[in-house]
Amino acid sequence: MEKIFYSLIIIVLLFLIIVLIIKNNNKKNAPKEQNGNVFYLGTYTQKNSNGIYKYVLKDDGYIDSLGLVAKAENPSYLAKSFDEKYILAVSEIQDGEVKSFKIKDDSLEFVSENSSGGAHP
Repeated sequence: MEKIFYSLIIIVLLFLIIVLIIKNNNKKNAPKEQNGNVFYLGTYTQKNSNGIYKYVLKDDGYIDSLGLVAKAENPSYLAKSFDEKYILAVSEIQDGEVKSFKIKDDSLEFVSENSSGGAHP
């Protein structure tokens, strides 16, 4: 009985060690932006801003810009879909507009747009 107990403990410990090794290897092989929290910023488009930009808040507290991911006019309000596959952008333009984009690795793919029914939605 005692041998079975010690054998079970050894099996459980070996399993935990294997899980920790696999988890550690996955962290090392993760792409740059997976080593932090990815977020998107909409801008008021002017000379130096052209739409929606992607950033990553790294584990060390620094923020890296990953650049422009979608051109859009004044996408001042952004929201991610619940499944985190789409970005919705409200454009503050004369007639108002809501655009949807599919999230890709290095860009946002335009899907559709609709009028919001008035200025400054």
